[in-house]
Amino acid sequence: MTTPAGRTERSPRPESGPPSRFAYLRWLPLGATAILVAEAACYLPAPDWIQVHAESGPIELMQNACWSAAALIAGAEALRRRGTDRLFTAWLFVVGTMAAARELDLHEWLNPDRIGRWGVSFRADWWFSLESAPLWLKAAWALAFALLAFTLLAPMLALWRPALRLLVRGDAAAGLFAVAIACMGCGYISDDLLRHAGLPVEPLQAIEETFELFGAASFLASVILLAHTPFGARLARLAGPGSAPRYREAP
Repeated sequence: MTTPAGRTERSPRPESGPPSRFAYLRWLPLGATAILVAEAACYLPAPDWIQVHAESGPIELMQNACWSAAALIAGAEALRRRGTDRLFTAWLFVVGTMAAARELDLHEWLNPDRIGRWGVSFRADWWFSLESAPLWLKAAWALAFALLAFTLLAPMLALWRPALRLLVRGDAAAGLFAVAIACMGCGYISDDLLRHAGLPVEPLQAIEETFELFGAASFLASVILLAHTPFGARLARLAGPGSAPRYREAP
């Protein structure tokens, strides 16, 4: 634009809006390729391929590294955030910690053969047998597991509407979190369900561990993005200038 004085003046730049929708999808094939290359680097020199995707094998160690890193990042964010953002990142810390503990089979330390008569078994026959343990002990463990399940599920139930809005609008953190859930579900189907259909066990286990590695890496990427721009700020950016989302932002 030319002013009366003959100077050229730039047109005002429009206000920056939300980032490109679903822009993260272009990076997913690159991330999946990197994971497959890392797996190939473990498989090719291994004398026995089964050991690569076995319990405590390289693939499972990579999964645990992703879960542990995500838990550390979320825990650090929970300490410096305020309001609902602190609660949300604390929840992510719990999820990452629980997943890492599961990969390390730390739940086995709760078994009766580890802590004696106060322990709990995750076998169905322990729960339904009248002689395995006193009824009050089973009730106490059932209550503890119910509280843990509530801790894990309550934030998802409380925030599913705004999270769904972010997901539909193409937010990267919400999308990667959904990818993590989908990959963990595919991992469960690959081994725990399809193996009962008479399919070869070893290939199914390799597929399961690969899906779970994809899921752990996606969860880590989601936590990193949420550390950069927290949940409340993402909702405010989605709502646009002048809007006040119901979600309580951290100051």
